[in-house]
Amino acid sequence: MAKETDVLVACAQEIDAIEGVTCKATRKGWDFHMDLEEDPKVAIKQIRLVQTQLRAVKKQVIAAEQQVRQAYSQAISESTYRPGLGGALLGAKYRGAARRAGAHQKDSLRANRDKALAPWEEAKQRIDKLLLQLDMAKTKAQVDAEKQKR
Repeated sequence: MAKETDVLVACAQEIDAIEGVTCKATRKGWDFHMDLEEDPKVAIKQIRLVQTQLRAVKKQVIAAEQQVRQAYSQAISESTYRPGLGGALLGAKYRGAARRAGAHQKDSLRANRDKALAPWEEAKQRIDKLLLQLDMAKTKAQVDAEKQKR
């Protein structure tokens, strides 16, 4: 299970590796800055390129999240009680106890899964926030480009 700070710092480093972008992980979030050209048309191209690269980072985060989910879903399915010959021979009290123990184990595994997924979810939300900010900047640059045309 990855620590939340490790995942967020790793994602921030991947985003920081994008050309023209600086991103630093802080306690409150990511400090994100992008150097844009003065010309709106060039700025739009830059923003689109960064958005594409951010989406690629987000796909990596989603893939890692799916691996965690898959590992836990297999463990949860293995913890299911299946009455066999022992359940038939030992009676209802044994089967009930085994079902309760299996249910408790499933609940515990689900809680562990949620804890393991939390940093990945946080990273996805932060990337989505950055993409939204870039969309707003792109819209502003498009408006500026239209003004320049006139």
